[in-house]
Amino acid sequence: VFSANKEVENITELLVLLTELLAQVYILEGIRSICKQLGHPEMDKLGGFIYAVITTLFVVQTCVSVYILVLGGTMVTTRASWLAVVGSLLTIFSMILFLFYSNKTIKILSKE
Repeated sequence: VFSANKEVENITELLVLLTELLAQVYILEGIRSICKQLGHPEMDKLGGFIYAVITTLFVVQTCVSVYILVLGGTMVTTRASWLAVVGSLLTIFSMILFLFYSNKTIKILSKE
């Protein structure tokens, strides 16, 4: 249903990105809180930095998606295709950062 109308599909993708961001934010805040309570302020600071980076990447990716929606509509242009690739790379990068922080936290907390 959504793939038949590109505008609706793009809006749906934005909603999916928003829910992914919210899930990451809640998990990050929980991990930061645990690290702070267990006496690991460096992990709290790193979590704050990664939180800022992920949020910034989300804002940039949202701008790219809105630009594609306005620019392309149902027509796929070369510029819109490149922007879609950039948006995908931003998503991959933010997920890698999130996994890096989660892995580092697991290693530190497993020693507790």
